[in-house]
Amino acid sequence: MKNRLLSPQLILMDFSMPLMNGLESSAAILKEFPKARIMLLTLHASLQLAEAAHKVGILATISKTDVHVLANSINEVLDGSPA
Repeated sequence: MKNRLLSPQLILMDFSMPLMNGLESSAAILKEFPKARIMLLTLHASLQLAEAAHKVGILATISKTDVHVLANSINEVLDGSPA
């Protein structure tokens, strides 16, 4: 992942993906780019997943069924507040 041209302010990561899940992908990104801000989107929201995401360094976990809170959560993360 070294020498990437892009430097996003925020990454919206899906939990369910082929090859790696969102936790694994986020851990790899954060290892390479420790200041990256990542929010996890999932249909499988649970307290256990939110805790695992936090341990990886993901700043917020949001259920895809709660998209009405997505814009507010994005603003909080970009402002440096935990969502």
